[in-house]
Amino acid sequence: MASILRIKRSELSGNPAVLGAGELAYSALANNGSNGGDRLYIGTGTESGGNAVNHVVIGGKYFTDTIDAATAVKVNNTLVKRNNAGAAYLDIVGNVLGNVTGDVSGNFTGPVTGNVTGNVTGNLTGNVTGNVTGNVTGELTGTVTNTSGTSTFNNITATGVITGAQVGNVIPFYYNTINDFPSASTYHGAIAHAHDTGKMYFAHDSNWNALANVSDATTTNTGNRTVSRDASGNFAAGVITASLTGNVTGNVTGNADTSTRLINARNLSLTGDATATLTSFDGSANVSAAITLANVNSNVGSFGSATAIPVISVNAKGLVTGVTTANIATTLGIAGDTGTDQVNLLTDTLIFEGGNGLVATVTNNKVTVGLTGSINISALTTASVNAGALTVTGTITAGDTSTANISVNGNAVITGDLTVQGTTTTVSSTTVTIADRNLNLAPSANTAILSDGGGLTIGTTLDGFTAATLTYSALDNRWNLNKDLNVANVYAELVGNAATATKWATARNLNLTGDASATLSSVDGSANVSGALTLATVNTNVGSFGDSVTVPNFTVNAKGLVTAAGSTAIPYASTATKGLASFDSTQFSITSGAVTIVQVDGGAY
Repeated sequence: MASILRIKRSELSGNPAVLGAGELAYSALANNGSNGGDRLYIGTGTESGGNAVNHVVIGGKYFTDTIDAATAVKVNNTLVKRNNAGAAYLDIVGNVLGNVTGDVSGNFTGPVTGNVTGNVTGNLTGNVTGNVTGNVTGELTGTVTNTSGTSTFNNITATGVITGAQVGNVIPFYYNTINDFPSASTYHGAIAHAHDTGKMYFAHDSNWNALANVSDATTTNTGNRTVSRDASGNFAAGVITASLTGNVTGNVTGNADTSTRLINARNLSLTGDATATLTSFDGSANVSAAITLANVNSNVGSFGSATAIPVISVNAKGLVTGVTTANIATTLGIAGDTGTDQVNLLTDTLIFEGGNGLVATVTNNKVTVGLTGSINISALTTASVNAGALTVTGTITAGDTSTANISVNGNAVITGDLTVQGTTTTVSSTTVTIADRNLNLAPSANTAILSDGGGLTIGTTLDGFTAATLTYSALDNRWNLNKDLNVANVYAELVGNAATATKWATARNLNLTGDASATLSSVDGSANVSGALTLATVNTNVGSFGDSVTVPNFTVNAKGLVTAAGSTAIPYASTATKGLASFDSTQFSITSGAVTIVQVDGGAY
């Protein structure tokens, strides 16, 4: 259904007596020239009692009729309209006061006061007071005078020469920035001024080239600036690259890459660790001098002998600052079980002599003492006993015999007890047989702490393999294995965790409390057990909430439970409150919730 919008209207009155701001009203009263009929009004400005201060005419039949009556021919009391050729008939009798916009064909005779905008084709005879905007085709002879003292022309295109008076002419060449300049190629030879740089430019080829300002010149050493001499004729500069022919008279301040000689010869002196003087050096010839090292050692002479070693002090510069000698020991004291002696290292020879089955051999700076023949000993203390062959046909009886190492190449049978008092006993045989039923380790450990770490170790931890161990731990007073244990049956109570179990030793009741409650009775793991779960009560207001005119409201806790519920009535709508509203059935229709404007009627006045 199309909507209808009706504005305020009347066929009896012109301008309405009351019209609100933004409100429209149309008067269909036939216009008689003064009753305000056949017009469309709108209210604007401040309202007072619902009436806008201004009733503005914005259209109506009066204006459309006037436009429709416009004609290109001469008809009194009508608008002028161009014909198909774009021309209209207009007689102007007398002076033209005001502006003329558009093209004018014909002659102007007499003064024109006001502005002429557009093209004037024909002759203009007389004075023009005001502005002429547009093109003037033909010759302009006479004086152009403006009351402001300035005549403004948008463009002047001259195919000949523009000649002005020698004195008093002002031709500005002003632009805000250099970017506003026209094409240098189009206006080759033109000049222009850029306000942002404060410089004048001339167009050459396709570039605008800046003209140097006298004020830019400076006597200081400044990059990209014109050089100016000061009052004494001097200026400062950095590097001047040039070829000089002839002599330079005056002082040159600065650096020269090369020079023939110094203006003043100089004496060059060396001091410190050495002294020397280069006399009268000016760079014109080579100069040499002898260098004398400074004295740093007062003990001069030769040092060192067969019995004395020289002791030399050297500083950080490699100079010997002091020399002394240290005497070498020439005697060696020797002692035996009985007797002592002195050996002169320079004149005596130390002799090792054998005896009683011992023989001494000296080769390659080494002394070797060996056994020879038959020896009867009651006690032997030595680091090592070596024998090629030892044959016993009877019984060897010896007292205390101590040795660091004993090597038996054949079988050794010990008929008595074997006591090993060292710290490590190594058995490299592949089979060890022990007849004793009990293996006693650490017999002197009479406390748990002393027994801690005792046990068996199989293998060596190396290359990612960990040796298997069975050790006693004093910390928990238990045997500890570092590898898994495989057994057929275990007859004992297990303390610790089992991977699986058939059931618990004692059945338990499992209770759930809190947001819900439940009880699982007699649970021992031998069978499935179930129980009813009851949620705790968190809301006392039970029922249904919300309908066509009320909105349900709920309180939900962090666990997603509704802890309170209720309903709130939807208020009726007002200008200050959103809510339920009804519509006038004559102006609105509602279909499936969609509201359609049937008509909006401003009424009659």
